[in-house]
Amino acid sequence: CGSAPEWTKRLKRAFADGVVAKTYLALATGRPAEDRFTVDAPLAITGASAVRVRMHVAAGGLPSLTEFQVLERRTAADGAAVALLACRPRTGRQHQIRAHLHHAGLPLVGDKIYGPDEAIFDRFTRHAMTDDDRARLRLPRQALHAWRLELPHPRSGERVALETPLPADLAAFWAACAA
Repeated sequence: CGSAPEWTKRLKRAFADGVVAKTYLALATGRPAEDRFTVDAPLAITGASAVRVRMHVAAGGLPSLTEFQVLERRTAADGAAVALLACRPRTGRQHQIRAHLHHAGLPLVGDKIYGPDEAIFDRFTRHAMTDDDRARLRLPRQALHAWRLELPHPRSGERVALETPLPADLAAFWAACAA
């Protein structure tokens, strides 16, 4: 029948072997030109930013590929274009989805590092954010949600899909956007 450590080992192996498909939902600022697009851009921490953990597209970076699908386009209350995206990272780099969206000119709503101004992150860490910072971010947190996970069941090997809806705060923001 198997034990919990055995199932855990099998699940870890499935992640390591790349047979687990992860899909995230993102609310991005901007209007993507295409309904489907891919960002294939190497990522590295380059020191080109005051934010030490910020990833940058860099020639010497690690290979990084993310596929995006526009699920819907709307307009935020302040007139900004916003898109609901399904994001499928094909590699697993730190901040990959956020960095790739920033690179594509579609930063996440609420992202203090890759959003409208990285200086907001500095003010955030010093508890000195301004009302203007909050207005520019539109949300107090980044609008990225782990939505769907598809993996082989550790016992049967049968494909299992797990899904969870947008959290209430992100759903409320999206609902307030005009279609």
